[in-house]
Amino acid sequence: MNIEDKRWEQLAEQQKFGQLDGARRQAEGWRTGLTGLTALLAVATIIKGPDNVADLTPDTRLVVLGALGVGFAALVAGSLIAVRAASGTPGEDTWLTGKALRTWTRNEVRAIRRAIRVAATLLVIGLAAIAFSIGLTWLAGPAVNKPGFKVVTTDTQVCGELLALDRTSVTLDVDPTSRQQRVVVRLDGILSMTPQRC
Repeated sequence: MNIEDKRWEQLAEQQKFGQLDGARRQAEGWRTGLTGLTALLAVATIIKGPDNVADLTPDTRLVVLGALGVGFAALVAGSLIAVRAASGTPGEDTWLTGKALRTWTRNEVRAIRRAIRVAATLLVIGLAAIAFSIGLTWLAGPAVNKPGFKVVTTDTQVCGELLALDRTSVTLDVDPTSRQQRVVVRLDGILSMTPQRC
């Protein structure tokens, strides 16, 4: 074995003694990133979220809120796992024999690496759930997007989205999800027409 090989062997031996510190530093980076991302997304959701979610249909609102809940739960769980990996478990016995310390260090490094993988998986799940809820909010659109009108005639009352208005009639869409739910009301039969959400 030449001098260069011996030097690499010495470095490899030294690496064994520093692997716990390296694993803890890596976990600290994940902890900081996950905590910051969770806080940023929470603030953005609190500030912007209620405006968009309140206008959705009840079923869509439940799906969006469920996805947000899953996303934030995953991010918080990932942050807590990363905190445990970076800080260790309270009350760990540090007064150990050399052999026990070596075994504990190996086990702890494995546990930290496993925790980082779990935290990374929870990060992906959390971001995917939040992205899904944001995309659903954008794509689903509000339940009632355009102004509605309540039309009172001599025979009935109709409330819906104004589609058309001409010299003889008003066309209302009383159910935006179905094209068959359009109502044409003659102008000469209208007693009142007031803007209102339907």
